[in-house]
Amino acid sequence: VSAPGARLPAVAAALAAFGLAADHAVRRGAVGPGTLVPLLLDVLHGLTAADLAAGARLEAMPAPH
Repeated sequence: VSAPGARLPAVAAALAAFGLAADHAVRRGAVGPGTLVPLLLDVLHGLTAADLAAGARLEAMPAPH
C-alpha cells in the first residue's frame, strides 16, 4: 500500500496518458466508440515515457483550503 501523497501523481500520470492516447487515436481515425476503443488500446500499448513527457498536458492546481 502506497502513501496517500504518492497516489495523486500516479493518478495524474494515468489520466494524462489516457488523454494523450485518446488524442492520438482520434488523429489515427477514431470517429466513434467502435473505432476509438481498439485505436486507444493500440496507442496505449505503444505509449512511452518519452511520449508522455513530450505530449502530456498537465497543469498545476492550487491545493484546496
